[in-house]
Amino acid sequence: VKMMHDGAEMMLEGGDGMARCGANRLLYVQNPMNRIAVLTLDLTNYMATIDGFITSDAFDTPATVAVMGDDVYSANARFNTVPFGTATPEDPYDLVKVHMGAFGECMMCPAGC
Repeated sequence: VKMMHDGAEMMLEGGDGMARCGANRLLYVQNPMNRIAVLTLDLTNYMATIDGFITSDAFDTPATVAVMGDDVYSANARFNTVPFGTATPEDPYDLVKVHMGAFGECMMCPAGC
């Protein structure tokens, strides 16, 4: 994802899941960084400005994201806890719920937008 940060164009790295909310907001999971970037898309939908990050102590390599109202849900991949290739059915995985907080409610896009 190309974005503007401090007036400079850059790429946003470490992406996994994404969720579009409203006409111009994008949530972009950066699982290696243990956070979700909140972006505002420009009118072309090819460039974005970063508004900030959603973080939580409960994140353990967030992997995907879903939004309902002002709540954000992310599944923990647990790459830092359960080494790749060693997971078993007994390993616990969870869904983390965090609030959009200062980013406001994520209104779903009405028909036609």
